[in-house]
Amino acid sequence: MMASCFRLTSSLIFAASLLACASTKIPNASGSSSEVVSAGQPTEALVTPGKTTATDNSEAAAEIVLVKVPAIILPAELQKKLDEIAPIISNQQMDVTKQKLKAIASEWPDYPQPPLSLAALSIQQKNIDQAKEWLVVAANKSEMDHSSLNSIGIAYRKLGEFAKAETFYLASIDAAPGYPLAQLNLGILYELYLFQIDKALSHYNQHQKLLSEPDPLVAGWIKDIEARLQRVKAQEVSQ
Repeated sequence: MMASCFRLTSSLIFAASLLACASTKIPNASGSSSEVVSAGQPTEALVTPGKTTATDNSEAAAEIVLVKVPAIILPAELQKKLDEIAPIISNQQMDVTKQKLKAIASEWPDYPQPPLSLAALSIQQKNIDQAKEWLVVAANKSEMDHSSLNSIGIAYRKLGEFAKAETFYLASIDAAPGYPLAQLNLGILYELYLFQIDKALSHYNQHQKLLSEPDPLVAGWIKDIEARLQRVKAQEVSQ
């Protein structure tokens, strides 16, 4: 029987959308399940603005709540400005980053990436009300796509607003049924936060089907949930 694992989700660089999920189960001393962070496969992974790969498992990276670029192609100038912010974020220069992002948001008012990044920074600084304000701004941008919807879902999950997180993950899946990150994030939400493991199993399986090669880590989660469901069924039969 698999040991339960601790899922610690890291975050994508909001300079383009808000978090996509990567995974690596870290055993929890208590044996209970929590979040994950993994390298290579979807879960909330730390990505340089504008890049869709390169995850980071470090504790420091897990603390930075910034996001991944959406599937849409950003204007070259906007992408360049977002890329230039990455080293500032890495150096934890949050106030400087905020000012630059606000300037970018004013210059590119139709794109959700700058306000998503600002929401991420606000979450990082535990300014919850401000984070929610920026998320509302981001959600109303015209240049929205499935990756940005997924990122907004992650932000709301981090804020503990699970119903809103579910809504945005489902919207992401509806916009792009072939997008595996939203399937994975929704599975994590159902398993670890809403305790609906049957739904989690469905989305983990769908995530696996959408990958060129199944993620062995998620395969382990699936096996674990299947065992748990079997135990529940056996208990019901015996009663």
